[in-house]
Amino acid sequence: MPRSAPQLAFPPATDALRLRELLLQALEAESGNAAVLSVALRCAVNVDLRRTWRDLLEHARRRERTLISVFQQLDLNPCSRTAGRRITGQLTAALLDALDQALDAGDAEAAQVVAAECVEHAAIRIERIWELIGHVAHVSVDETGRTLDSACEAAPRAEGELYRHRGWVRELWIGTLGLPAVVPPPGPPSRANETDVPRLPWRSRERVQP
Repeated sequence: MPRSAPQLAFPPATDALRLRELLLQALEAESGNAAVLSVALRCAVNVDLRRTWRDLLEHARRRERTLISVFQQLDLNPCSRTAGRRITGQLTAALLDALDQALDAGDAEAAQVVAAECVEHAAIRIERIWELIGHVAHVSVDETGRTLDSACEAAPRAEGELYRHRGWVRELWIGTLGLPAVVPPPGPPSRANETDVPRLPWRSRERVQP
């Protein structure tokens, strides 16, 4: 009895509408991240923290420009509005509202802690979105995959960024409690995971070849 031909595994085609949604939410999130960092800078009392957030703000703006370039290359409208993008904007609005309330309260140290927490929340969202974009770039063998792969390579990112965000929140809280704090906080230990789950790099391993 003849043997059946082996089944070859090819990367599945990416859902174009869902990818468009991901990119729209990414653009909205990066715009919101820049807005959060801009207001957070007004709350920063610590000089090192202010310098860190200023650098991160420049990174956010560069990534936003990178995403706009992706929209142009893929012939997509970056101004399109969807329910998902609207919700992403609402999450940003909630962070900005928290920052405004912290500033209005008149407690500089407490406002700095709130700002650090808001920056951390925004950074978690950015990390997740770029991991997803990197995954699509890894499994896609067409021009879209190459475009996204180039975007991941161009997107600025500081290794251990989430670890440092958590460190700032922790140490600033410790300081407000009247206890000795380590600022700036130490960087991540060697090979430390930034999250409790396996994570994908922004720019993937060797991309799948057609």
